[in-house]
Amino acid sequence: MALEDAAVLSELLITHTTVDDDLWASFTERRHARAKWVVDTSTEICQWLVDGTLGDLPGVMRQLNELVSVPA
Repeated sequence: MALEDAAVLSELLITHTTVDDDLWASFTERRHARAKWVVDTSTEICQWLVDGTLGDLPGVMRQLNELVSVPA
C-alpha cells in the first residue's frame, strides 16, 4: 500500500501546481476505497486466525489479485 501511495502521490504532485486541498482530495479519491479494502480484509483474516475458523482465503486472494491487477 505504501508503494502504491507513493506512486499515486508522485503522479499527483507532477500534475498539480500546488500542494492543496484539491491534491489531497484527488489522492483520497484514488486511494481510500482500495486501502480500506486491504485493511478490512486483513482484519478479517486475522479474526479467522484468532477464532480458529476457516475463512474463504482463496476467495480473498482472488479478490486481491483482481484489485491489484488494476493500477491504483
